[in-house]
Amino acid sequence: MDEKSAVHITAYICSSFLFVAIMVLNIVTILALRRTFVLPRNFKTLLLSLAVSDAGVGLLVQPLYIAIHATLHMNIQVPNVARAYLVIMNTLCVTSFLGVAALAADRFLAIHVHLRYEELVTHNRVAVGVISMWVFSACISFPVLREAKITFLIITFVVIVCFLVTGVFYLKIYLAVKRQANQIITLNRPRGEENVEELALNARRQRKAATMTFGVYLVLMVCYLPSLYITAVKVISPANPPSQILLLISDLFIYVNACLNPLIYCWKMKPIRQSAVSIIRSTFSF
Repeated sequence: MDEKSAVHITAYICSSFLFVAIMVLNIVTILALRRTFVLPRNFKTLLLSLAVSDAGVGLLVQPLYIAIHATLHMNIQVPNVARAYLVIMNTLCVTSFLGVAALAADRFLAIHVHLRYEELVTHNRVAVGVISMWVFSACISFPVLREAKITFLIITFVVIVCFLVTGVFYLKIYLAVKRQANQIITLNRPRGEENVEELALNARRQRKAATMTFGVYLVLMVCYLPSLYITAVKVISPANPPSQILLLISDLFIYVNACLNPLIYCWKMKPIRQSAVSIIRSTFSF
């Protein structure tokens, strides 16, 4: 068996397993988020957007990915399938990066403008922001039908900006949480027990939400780095394309990311975990 055939067969097998995992995990997560009412509404809306983009990877991207490998294995060229794959994949990729940046911005504002948060960050504004992210992602992905190089450069630029902006937000969140911890220690006196308890509870909630979203950010960064590297190689040196094995690994890392995000939500957020467990139990009981 040559390298090309081995890559195609590996893609079939891995994609089939990941397809099931992505769909099950993200559908359960979406249902759990809809049933969880203790989380802030804006925070839940942003998580739902991210979960929908992950589910889209399994529902739309992976069947096209398997179809592409099947046709290539049979030495059949189907350009329309490849174009549809690129457009949908790029749209979901950019949406995920923008969604993670929006989560970081939401946690940053929740900590820094605590008393004015509900006034400044209304649910209508968050909903408009989520819709705008999806529309923007689709708009910058469709030019791939005409000029792939320009599209890849634009998407790479957007992704790098999201990485940097999100990193700055989390640095500021870390400093703010550390400052809150120092304030709690300073106020920790018998006369201020109620105030201290309230501050400590709020700090724990903010820290837990920030830690969860930071975990999503780290996983996204690690899983997309191989793909970004390969994209850069394609743009800089089109005459020396990466090997098929590297392309396969970079693709699988992206699909693994869509599996890991729901696990991070359930691991770090107890209300989501409880709702997910309830859904699974009721499904198996039925």
